[in-house]
This record gives sequence, structure tokens and C-alpha cells, in this order.
Amino acid sequence: MGESNQRNSNKGSTLKKPKMTKEERRAKYTALARKRRDKQKEQRGVHNQRFGHNKQIVCFQCRKSGHTVATCPLNAGNEAVDKCTKVLCYKCGSTKHSLSECTHRDSSKELPYAKCFICGEMGHLSSHCSKNKKGIYVNGGSCRYCGSTEHLATDCNDKKKKKTVDPVGETDINDLLEKPKDAHASAAPPKKKKQRVVKF
Repeated sequence: MGESNQRNSNKGSTLKKPKMTKEERRAKYTALARKRRDKQKEQRGVHNQRFGHNKQIVCFQCRKSGHTVATCPLNAGNEAVDKCTKVLCYKCGSTKHSLSECTHRDSSKELPYAKCFICGEMGHLSSHCSKNKKGIYVNGGSCRYCGSTEHLATDCNDKKKKKTVDPVGETDINDLLEKPKDAHASAAPPKKKKQRVVKF
């Protein structure tokens, strides 16, 4: 019996692995999660291409649904389009970051690496094209506050101006003194909370 206990104790000591530090565990499981996520993205992309589940995606080149400009069948072998679709930053031409993350603080709004899908020229996006009648509203429409097609309603300057009107400059001191009294008088008494009964 003594020998069997020694064997078991020896087995346990040889099988023990050194404990991983917190950083090592984090690095290991982060890498595994990234691999799993990338594999799932790949599988989803292949599945969507095979079965046509990308119907909500619209190609800006041919205006057909189911694919993007990068995978458009009309662009097969076209080097100019391939070059444009690989560029992520239209300001500096980098493939490492997008336009919103660009570190070049150039005051001009010129985008030398962008290609317009409406007129086909380089240097601007289709939302700023002079030939674009719809502006940023692809399906038609306009800003509900001023009617412009150059910005969304949330970014409208007219809307912001209406919100910043200062009512204090237009009122009398007497009006301001009377308002709090009226506000308290018209306020309804607080509602009583309903007592809840729990039955088992």
C-alpha cells in the first residue's frame, strides 16, 4: 500500500504544468478568440457569396446588389479600380488606416486617392460630386429642416440655430418671477405607488 501511494504522489508531481501568468493566459486566449472570429468571418463570407445572402449590399460601380466594388464582376482585371478599392485612406493613400483615422491634418477637403462613382474622376467622393443630384441621400430625399441634400438632418445648422434661441433675452423680470409660482400650482400631486403583492 505504501508503494502505491508513492506512485500516485510521483505521478501528480510529474504531470503538473507550471502555472501560466495572467498576461500569458490573456495573450493565449485572445489569440484563440481572434483566430476563431477570423475563421467565422471567412466562413460567413463564403456562405453569403454562395447562397446570395448579401442582397442588402449594393455595388457602387454597377448598382447591383449582392457584392461590393472590390468584388464587382465588371472590374475583373481593371488595375485602376483595384488600386482604388485597396486604398483605405483617401487623403494620404495608406492601406493601414481609414479616412476617419488619418493623422494628416490637412485643412483642405481634397481627397486625391478617392474615385467618384458618378463621374468616374479622381479627387472627390460621390457625395461631393457636382453631377450628383441626390447628394448623400442615395434613395432620394433631403434634410427635413432646410431641404439640403448636402447633410443629414442631424447635422443641420438650421436645426441647431432653432435649439439655441435664448428665451431669457426676450422676457421681462416680472415674467420670470411669475413662472415658478405657476409651474408649482399647475403641477399635479405625485401619484401614489401601487402596492404589489407577490403570491407563491
